Amino acid sequence: MNRENKIVLVEELPIAEEVQYQPLASNYKRVRFWETFIFLIIILVAVYALMYFFPQWKVFRYRYLLGGIWLAYAIFNYISIYLKFKNTGYALRDKDILYKTGWLVKKLQSFPISRIQHASVQSNAVERLFGLSSVSVFTAGSSGDDLTIRGLKKETADRVNLWIAQQIEANDK
Repeated sequence: MNRENKIVLVEELPIAEEVQYQPLASNYKRVRFWETFIFLIIILVAVYALMYFFPQWKVFRYRYLLGGIWLAYAIFNYISIYLKFKNTGYALRDKDILYKTGWLVKKLQSFPISRIQHASVQSNAVERLFGLSSVSVFTAGSSGDDLTIRGLKKETADRVNLWIAQQIEANDK
C-alpha cells in the first residue's frame, strides 16, 4: 500500500471557469416567470381576502403599503429570475457533474460520479406546458436529492439521466 502524500500546487489545479457549461433551455425563464406570477397572485388574493373577511384587523388602511411591498417583491423576483438564469449552467464530465448558479450569491457545486447513487427525471405542471423537465441527482450519505438541474428540455433531461445511469454502472465495474 502506497502511503505517499504528495503536495498539490494550487497553480496546477484545473480552473472551473475554463469549463464550458451547458445553459438551461431558453424557455425556462418563462416557466419561472409564470411560477412567480401564480405565486404573487395567490398572495394578492389572500391579502385581499383577509381584508374583506376580517375588517376588524384594520389591514385595509395599509393597503397602499402592502401593495408597494408586493410590487417591490414582484420586481425583485423578476429581476432575480433574469439574472440567475444568465448565471446558471451545468457541465457533464467523465468523473463529475458541475453545477453553477446564482447572481447575488454565486455557487459552484461538484458531484463526483463515484458518489452518485441514482438520478431521476421529473416535471411540474408549468414545466410540462413548456416541454421542460428536471433531473435530480442523489448521492451517497444524504437523505434527499443533492442536486436538481431544472429547466432542461424533456429530451435533454432523459439523455442526462441515461448518461448518469451509464456512468454509475461503468463506475461500479
